[in-house]
Amino acid sequence: MVKHPEVIITLPKNSDAYVIIITCLRAIKNHNLGSELYDFANHIKKNGHNNLLKSVSYWFTIKSI
Repeated sequence: MVKHPEVIITLPKNSDAYVIIITCLRAIKNHNLGSELYDFANHIKKNGHNNLLKSVSYWFTIKSI
């Protein structure tokens, strides 16, 4: 289940980690979720680089373009 399904992250196909993280940070800011930034960062760190999209999909709805 997605933690914040109302937050839709739009990512180009084959986005690198930098693009994914920056997009997520902007979404956190734009949706006033700053209080969850620490938990988001720890979740990403715990699951590692290889599972980045899986981690992000736990937090937000992902749309590819």
